[in-house]
Amino acid sequence: MTVSQPAAPPKRSPGLWASLPDWVATLLSNPRAMAGLLILLALVLVAVFAPQIAPYQPDRIVARRDLPPSSEHVLGTTSLGQDVFSQMVFGTRISLAVGFATGTLVVLIAMTIGITSGLVGGRVDNVVSMIVNVVLVIPQLPLIIVIASWARNTGPITIILVLA
Repeated sequence: MTVSQPAAPPKRSPGLWASLPDWVATLLSNPRAMAGLLILLALVLVAVFAPQIAPYQPDRIVARRDLPPSSEHVLGTTSLGQDVFSQMVFGTRISLAVGFATGTLVVLIAMTIGITSGLVGGRVDNVVSMIVNVVLVIPQLPLIIVIASWARNTGPITIILVLA
C-alpha cells in the first residue's frame, strides 16, 4: 500500500516575482486586485498632486455662476461660481482620508469585539453573535441615513463615526 505525497506548491519563475512574498505575488497576479490597486494609486496621486492638477483653488470664485462645461471650466461652475473640477480634485483628499479612517476604525472595532467574544466565550459569545446577526439583516443605507440625520455636527469626523 502506497501513501500519496501531498502536491508540492507550484514553483515561481525566477525574476521579479521570486523576491516578493507569496501574498504579494498572489495579489499582483490577480487582475481584479491589480485593477483596484491601479484605481487606488490614481486616486492617491490625484490627492497628492491636487494643487498641480486643479486649475483653481476649490473655494475661490473664478467665473459666473452655473456655467456649463467648457474648455476653461471642464465640469462647469457651481451656483457660487466655483470651478467644479477643482472641487472634485481637492475633494479626493478628504474622500481618501475618510475612507482610510473609516476602514481603520471598523477593523479596530471588529477586532475588539471578535477577540473579546472569542476569549470570554459562553453567553457573551452568544449575545455578540445574535447582535451581529441582527445587524447583518438590517438594511445598511437607510440605517446610515437615519444615524447621520441625528448628528448635530457635520464634517469628516461625523461621517467617519457614522460609517464605522
